[in-house]
Amino acid sequence: TSLFRTISGTDTWRDPVIIENIPQAAIDGSFFQERAIRTAQHKLILRKFDMGPEFRDGELYDLDADPAESVNIYSKQPRLVAALAGQLESWSGQTQDNTGLELARFARSSR
Repeated sequence: TSLFRTISGTDTWRDPVIIENIPQAAIDGSFFQERAIRTAQHKLILRKFDMGPEFRDGELYDLDADPAESVNIYSKQPRLVAALAGQLESWSGQTQDNTGLELARFARSSR
């Protein structure tokens, strides 16, 4: 899938997009490593913080119902979090992304 098709809205979103974000600022006084998985309808964001607790609940958004990403439904959708985290875990294993593996496993185990 090309980036142009994704941006222009003609992508069928057959496969999710995995994102690694490099933070420009800290959250709650701590820098972090971030991974996200984006499907046609959902975005799951997971972070590993430098300061404890290292792993915390992430963010999940229904992009059809909430395109502005203003309502975090992470705690209300444990099965969806586990399913998306499973996809992230699979991708992270294939690409040897240890941080992605840690984040995905935390999200799946905390559900």
